[in-house]
Amino acid sequence: MWRLNKFFLSEKSHVSLRLAVHLPNQQQVVFQSGQEVAAVARAFMRHTTLTAWFLLNEHDVEAHNYNYADIPQYYVFDKSQTLWKRRQRGGQQIIGRMPVVNLQDSERYYLRMLLLRRSGVVSYDDLKTVNGIVLSSIQQTCTKLGFLEGDHHWHNTMTEASQVKMPSTGKTFVYSTLIHIIRGEGDQVAYVASTGIAVTLLDGSRTAHSVFKIPLVLDATSTCNVKPNSPEAKLLKETKIIIWDESPMTNIHAFLAVNRLLRDILDCSKPFGGKVILLDGDFRQGLPVVPRGSRSLTVACCFKKHPLWLNFHILYLTKNMRALESEKEFSKWLFEVGDGLSGNTIKLPSVCYPKNKILLSSSIMI
Repeated sequence: MWRLNKFFLSEKSHVSLRLAVHLPNQQQVVFQSGQEVAAVARAFMRHTTLTAWFLLNEHDVEAHNYNYADIPQYYVFDKSQTLWKRRQRGGQQIIGRMPVVNLQDSERYYLRMLLLRRSGVVSYDDLKTVNGIVLSSIQQTCTKLGFLEGDHHWHNTMTEASQVKMPSTGKTFVYSTLIHIIRGEGDQVAYVASTGIAVTLLDGSRTAHSVFKIPLVLDATSTCNVKPNSPEAKLLKETKIIIWDESPMTNIHAFLAVNRLLRDILDCSKPFGGKVILLDGDFRQGLPVVPRGSRSLTVACCFKKHPLWLNFHILYLTKNMRALESEKEFSKWLFEVGDGLSGNTIKLPSVCYPKNKILLSSSIMI
């Protein structure tokens, strides 16, 4: 309906420029196999956005008025020459974005803190200079400048993280709470996901293929490549619960391989070795991808069609925490379509009809 009404599908208001944040001689290098030496040599001959900023401050006094993140509004980074050049047109729509750095990577974390607060810097040593003295580390520089006094930098970190990550809602909030409770009691939790995107929702999570060593090519006899006495097997033995996100997208053969693995390393004939498994997802959203597979074959690869499914107790999340009040009617309609309650003829909800326009048809045949 959105396309039929010719509404805008996307809109771009600002341009985001990624700014490098790296320590001396630790810039990112991309290379093909067998060309590592040549790629490193080229990297030393070219500037990154950070080292080019040092060079800009050395030759352009006006650049001293801006910190690193604000430079893209007034200067353009020439990728061919890897140099900053003065912007000829307005740059109000340009946003300089530095990547979020984990606190465990301490020197880069404090380097980023300095880059947000200092201007006119011409080198790493200049960045670490306080009152004419070059300090031994960037963290020591932040301490000397008073940036680490009190807890304000922690608050800034949490605020920035909340702006980067989407707020936890629905099942993600439930899982986060459950994980904190179990870990608070001293037990281990394994949070795995079927896709790499879902892995980013919670810290410490990994893909199911990474945790269980599931083979990429699966069949009815596939097994996981985890040895009974390996550290991976020991970790699985100590795990209290396994949470598997977006499980409907996983092929049944993957679940059968994990079932064989857990029964083997736990020496237990119960499903999944008696381990508590929490699956989540919606079978109406996405099914396993079967290359060139028919509809019947795709459905047959779903976990719900296997006898193992009978061992699971189904829990429902009944409150839609993401939909706005104005979207509730459309959300309800989508569930009715997914449950097959509308029959062969599905009438769109009134919210989908543009006002003051005449539609040729008010139903869709499926």
